[in-house]
Amino acid sequence: MTSKTKEEKIEMKEIVRLLSTDLEGRKKIKNALRKIKGISFTLSCVLCKKAGVDPNKLTGKLTEEEIKKFKLDLKEVKEMFDEIDKIEVRENPCFHPVEVKNVMRKDKVRKGFSLKEAFSNTEQKEKNFLKGPSV
Repeated sequence: MTSKTKEEKIEMKEIVRLLSTDLEGRKKIKNALRKIKGISFTLSCVLCKKAGVDPNKLTGKLTEEEIKKFKLDLKEVKEMFDEIDKIEVRENPCFHPVEVKNVMRKDKVRKGFSLKEAFSNTEQKEKNFLKGPSV
């Protein structure tokens, strides 16, 4: 009889439900959390660190204690987002303090090289192709 570690004893869940969102058990927790509206990759990594969970751990391998930690942290984040939503914004939020302009030059149409001009500096050619080393 072989002894199993605590990690092996945890049963793999197909779906983990957090904040009314079903997360796939086969995904890493740092990626699965991004399915929740408003959770970016950076925020998901911060949540993992705060909960003391390895971000590369599979979502389906989370213990009930870890899921409870995530629920509490996500509830706190949601409350902060709700507070932000209450703020009245009277100005147009999308503006640029400096002028936005294209710094690339405009394309100019010009005549290209003829085959004779293109192959004039090489001896390694065959028909209308450059001849390179064998791979």
